[in-house]
Amino acid sequence: MTMQVDPFEALVTLAQQNSGLADETGGRIDVMHHYGQDAGDWPLDAKSLVLTPVSGVPPILDDTVQRVGLEARCYGDTPFDAGRVYMRLVDWLRTAERVTVDVTGGTALVYYVIQTSSQRLALDDEVRPGGGMPFYGIPLRAEISELFV
Repeated sequence: MTMQVDPFEALVTLAQQNSGLADETGGRIDVMHHYGQDAGDWPLDAKSLVLTPVSGVPPILDDTVQRVGLEARCYGDTPFDAGRVYMRLVDWLRTAERVTVDVTGGTALVYYVIQTSSQRLALDDEVRPGGGMPFYGIPLRAEISELFV
């Protein structure tokens, strides 16, 4: 039995390797935000990209290709800042091609990452209570498999 690679680890790792996204976010790219008051947490005015699994899209465990739904959240101190992260995300999506990335479970083959609908501007009260932190939410779909050699 082969171990499947974690598709979200693959996507986060791939996004972190993109210089435009990494520069714009200061490397703050993960599957959950780390805004808070503890040491090492992201500053509340910092830009970030959060790639969150969409609930209700179960993995197909007996398939070699994992098709996942996710929401990209492009955070910024202002809508303008969040928009800058979104534009870097769009650049990454437009230039993405089939690529491999090393992850904990082996080597992942990312077939594609595509935007499936238009973005929406919202405020996250969990990050910044009382007024919310701006973010653009972007629905994405991706296909990832383990690289078989």
